[in-house]
Amino acid sequence: MKFSKLGCIVPALLLGIILQPFLVFAQQPLVITVVTSGIFTNTGKTILQEAYNRVGVPIEFVNYPGERALILSNDGVTDGELFRIDNMNEKYPNLVKVPVSYIPDEAVVFSKIDFTVDGWQSLKSYKIGVRRGNKFVEHNTQKMLRYFAKGEKQMFEMLALDRVDIVVTNRLEGVDMINKLGYAKTIKPLKPPIVTNPLFHYLHKKHAALVPLLASELQAMYEDGTIQQIMVKVEKNLLQ
Repeated sequence: MKFSKLGCIVPALLLGIILQPFLVFAQQPLVITVVTSGIFTNTGKTILQEAYNRVGVPIEFVNYPGERALILSNDGVTDGELFRIDNMNEKYPNLVKVPVSYIPDEAVVFSKIDFTVDGWQSLKSYKIGVRRGNKFVEHNTQKMLRYFAKGEKQMFEMLALDRVDIVVTNRLEGVDMINKLGYAKTIKPLKPPIVTNPLFHYLHKKHAALVPLLASELQAMYEDGTIQQIMVKVEKNLLQ
C-alpha cells in the first residue's frame, strides 16, 4: 500500500504556536462530514480520529448525502470531509486538501457472473447497480445501462434478485455487505479492481493552519505502522 509522502516536520515550538487558536476552542469539536456508512468508512474514521488526537484537536462526524456534504463543507457550515478523491478543491475552491492519502479506495465489481474486469468499458454490456451519490462510479458509467439504489444494501439486494448483473463499490464495503446479507456464496468480488483511488481528507480554508500538522501526523502514522495495523485488523475481521 502506498501513501503520498511529506518531507517537512513542523518544529515543536511552531506546532504550539499554530495550535494555540484550536486549543482555546477545544470544547468545540470540528464537524467532519461523512457520506457513507460501513466498515470502510469506519476504518477511515479510526485513522483520521487518531491523527486529530495526535494534534490535540477534537472532532465529531456527521452524516449527510454526498453532494449536500460537499456544499456544507465548502460553505464553512461544517469543517471538512472525511475522505474524497483527489482534486475535489477544483470544484469546491474553499476546501483545502491534506496532502497525504491515508486510505485507498479499491473500486471492485461484484457479480454472480465470472468475467475478467478490464477497465470501465468491460462493463458496458451489463446492467449496472450504482449507489446514488457515488459520483465517481456515476461519472465512469455514463451512457451505460444503470439502475440506481439508495444505498449499499439495496444495491446488493438488486443484484441478488437479478435486477442488475453487477455492482461497483469499495471492496471492503462490498465484502462486508455480502457477508451480512448472506450472499457470499453466490456473489463474488471480481479481479482485478477496476481502479484504486487514493483518498484525502479536506478542510475548509478557515482551518488551513491545521493542514500541515495533520499531513505530518498522517505521514508519521504511515511510517510507524499505525495505518497498516488498522487496515490489517479490518481485513482479519472480514475473514472471521
